[in-house]
Amino acid sequence: MTFFIFAGDLLVMLFMVLLVIWVFMVSSDSEIDSTAQIPLQDEVYESDLIAGKKAEKNKKVAGVPHG
Repeated sequence: MTFFIFAGDLLVMLFMVLLVIWVFMVSSDSEIDSTAQIPLQDEVYESDLIAGKKAEKNKKVAGVPHG
């Protein structure tokens, strides 16, 4: 039974590796870079962007100054 679980894990890993290789071979560098930014920008909301524009407009810096 352990062998079947191990073999199944190996097949899943092989599938994931082949999927990553296929995506990197088919996609352009700019597409890969923009896709990689998705997890980094998942908490940027429209209200944050509006607040950022207002802060730039008023030349006020939000938060506590450090340094």
